[in-house]
Amino acid sequence: MASGLIRKQCLALIGQVLRRRYEKPSVEKLRQAIMRTEDPSITAHTLPEQIEKRGAQSWIDPLIEDMGEWLLLQLGDMANLLEVLLK
Repeated sequence: MASGLIRKQCLALIGQVLRRRYEKPSVEKLRQAIMRTEDPSITAHTLPEQIEKRGAQSWIDPLIEDMGEWLLLQLGDMANLLEVLLK
């Protein structure tokens, strides 16, 4: 089971690398990404954007505030699933 999961993750990583290599981002997409990173009123889409917006030291607190409830629900669901699978 673990080897299948690792194999899928490796294939996904290779696919992502190949996609980025052959599908170069356009200048317009890069401009939009930079504008989204620099504008504090726009929500960050990725973790690196969140870190760039908030700074290297203060990015984790807003992330926990934004995702805290959702993350706790997901962890609870995952714990329930694992408990059912282990029985």
